[in-house]
Amino acid sequence: MNNEPRQPQSCQTDVGSSTLSRARAQIAFVEGKKISHKYFLDGEFVKLNADKKMEDENGNILNKMDFWLARGTKQFDDGWFVVE
Repeated sequence: MNNEPRQPQSCQTDVGSSTLSRARAQIAFVEGKKISHKYFLDGEFVKLNADKKMEDENGNILNKMDFWLARGTKQFDDGWFVVE
């Protein structure tokens, strides 16, 4: 198993940056964009659905507070990207 962080294949980022900070990812999420992280598996992302609930790539509803608290550590300070 490869433990190297994956590189975003298709993303929108700040000019001059290859990834988003957690704060920028949260803004993109609230704006309705799908977001992922370099430590997520290929194809994994979260988005805000039509009911304003956090939904993953499989349609599972996630608790927003739990999601962000679990990703409040240093390794999640950056490395986020928008999935096209």
